[in-house]
Amino acid sequence: QNVCIEGHKAYNVCAETCGKCVDGCADDDRYFLYEQQWRNCGWVRDQPYLDLNAICALGNTPHNYCRETCNSCDSFIDGNSCGDSIEDDAFSISLGISSQSHSCAWLSHSKNWFWRFALCNEKYETFHACAKTCSKCFIRSSCEDDVNSSFLLNDVQRDCSWLENEFIWTIRDACIQPNIAEKCRKTCGGCV
Repeated sequence: QNVCIEGHKAYNVCAETCGKCVDGCADDDRYFLYEQQWRNCGWVRDQPYLDLNAICALGNTPHNYCRETCNSCDSFIDGNSCGDSIEDDAFSISLGISSQSHSCAWLSHSKNWFWRFALCNEKYETFHACAKTCSKCFIRSSCEDDVNSSFLLNDVQRDCSWLENEFIWTIRDACIQPNIAEKCRKTCGGCV
């Protein structure tokens, strides 16, 4: 029996589910780091209902990426001032001696996930030019690099302050490793 018909109690109680209204809230298709594992919102949706409160808590990465699943759309700050630039040359990527300009639409494409991961960091112009794509406007929990830990990179002991001052390629390659991304959350852009 279809309960999503006008006049049925469910039609009003479950208005969004029944298609009576649409709020524009959606999950993000990008992968994110959670509990030292790369996850997506499909993984969050597959978790037992009783675990979702802990997984989706403010300050946890799924809260920001899986806004529909976590029912966290209301924690989005001022969506009107948090859009992406529509310019074709919103930001540029320097590759040694040359530079390439790109749009936020290019950055938001799913095949460019590693560029989002590397460039959606407060220290780059991309973070501000592509505010929506980089999730700049979400309420953020306190997010800092762990200054008391270090990690092994190419057989050399390093820390987050060293990584923060390296070239984008070094940061990207290091931050793909979950143990480094978790220790250097701010440098690796894992604070959204």
